[in-house]
Amino acid sequence: MKTVRRPPYPKWNPGYFPCSSLTPLPLSSRRPSVSFGGFGLNLYERAIQALNEAIRLNPQAEAYYNRGVAHRKLGQYELAIEDYDEAIRLNPQYAEAYYLRGAVYGVIGKSIEAERDFGKAKDLGYSP
Repeated sequence: MKTVRRPPYPKWNPGYFPCSSLTPLPLSSRRPSVSFGGFGLNLYERAIQALNEAIRLNPQAEAYYNRGVAHRKLGQYELAIEDYDEAIRLNPQYAEAYYLRGAVYGVIGKSIEAERDFGKAKDLGYSP
C-alpha cells in the first residue's frame, strides 16, 4: 500500500491569507470556541443572547440545553440548572441534560442530586 504524504501546512503568515486584515486576538483575551460560531470576547454571552431569541421563537429542549451549557461555562450554575430542568421537562429522555445537570449539582456541592442525575443519565444509556 502506497502512503501519501501531505505537504506541510504553512505557518501563520498574515500576508498569506486573503483576509490578512484580520489579526488574531492576544492569548490573554481568548475564550474557548463552542459550536455556535464566532470568535473573541463574550462568546458565551453572545451564544446566550442568540439562544434567548431561539427559545422565544421556538422553545425546544436542545436550545435550553445549549443555553445551560453556556451558563455553566460562565459559572452561572443556578441558571444552568434552570435551563437543564426545562430541557428535561420538554424531553424527559434527554440523557445529556441529566448528566450535565448532575455535573453542575456536583460543582455546587449537592452530591445527592448529582448522583441521582448521573444514575438517570446512565439508565437512559448515556456514558461520557
